[in-house]
Amino acid sequence: MAVPHAKLNITNRRSNCGAIIPRVMHLQLGVFFWPLAVLLLTLSQSSCEEKSTPSWPSAEQETPAPAGPASTNDAQQSAEIAGEEIFPADGLRVLSYNLRHFLCEESDASREQEIPVKSAAQIELIADIIAGAQPHVLSVCEMGSEKDLKRLQLELAKRGQPMPFSHMHCGRDPVRHLAMLSRFPIHPHHYDQKTSFQLDGRRFEMSRGLLHASIHFESGPVHFLGLHLKSMRPVDYADQAALRRHEAELARTYIDAQFKQNPDIQLVVHGDLNDHRNSAAVHALCSSGEKSSQLTPLSISDADGQRWTHYWKLQDHYSRLDYFLLSAKLQKHFSCKHSQILSPKSWYFASDHRPLLLVMKNK
Repeated sequence: MAVPHAKLNITNRRSNCGAIIPRVMHLQLGVFFWPLAVLLLTLSQSSCEEKSTPSWPSAEQETPAPAGPASTNDAQQSAEIAGEEIFPADGLRVLSYNLRHFLCEESDASREQEIPVKSAAQIELIADIIAGAQPHVLSVCEMGSEKDLKRLQLELAKRGQPMPFSHMHCGRDPVRHLAMLSRFPIHPHHYDQKTSFQLDGRRFEMSRGLLHASIHFESGPVHFLGLHLKSMRPVDYADQAALRRHEAELARTYIDAQFKQNPDIQLVVHGDLNDHRNSAAVHALCSSGEKSSQLTPLSISDADGQRWTHYWKLQDHYSRLDYFLLSAKLQKHFSCKHSQILSPKSWYFASDHRPLLLVMKNK
């Protein structure tokens, strides 16, 4: 005897997340088919509810930029977000860039030193270069005034790269300053350590000082130490290499104090060190003898495998003067594949330095 088949009239409806759920309208001769319909309904609802959310947004997924620096409420909201996260899924992107006199208008000091202001075209190009790198953290040398820093913030926001948090350090140099911009809250570290030294019977100050700030992630704070050491240009009052070495030794004393407070410190030292890889100044920065507190200079190249970061036009000389140095705790996060020296078109029109991009990944 043939078993009669169930005759179903089925229409469909959509759930809130778009999955198609069958709706059973009429059932004849087959009450035993109800469990199958219930099973289908349960599976469809489960597929809507089980979603995974990445811990960090990628650069493309982040909230569109505001027209200018963030308001207090925006800053507080970003602070809450940054405090809950670890490194971005696509890597923490840190850009170090000597801007070569980022001055939007003259000052008495710049006129005295005969330092020209940046043209509108140069400012536009610098902002384009930085925005194209999509950094989470930007550290710059040779920033002018606070007003100049705000101008850079506005230019980046116009390009969809808001960096509402800022910090500037002013040393003895009245024109060139160290500065940091970030997508996430910056925690400045003010130090009372002396920044002067004796050389040939005279006392000198670190010209640009050092900028120390941290950004707090779920994995703990990452500390950033920005430096701009004495240039290699000769001066008539002292040996330029000796001045630079003493500045590096002062910075190393400060670094040792940070390791003493926290042997597992996550530290990034960066900036224009104005010297070569095996110089006394760079060696002094990397180590003071304790293996546990050594810093490692990273091998970062451009797309052609070249590592020079500065062009001295007067001498027609290319050099590697800009560095990233990492503490042991951060070395495992360094992504050599994604880090690079940027070489955008017309880079020399923007500055005599090329920017360095450091990418650190979760491991």
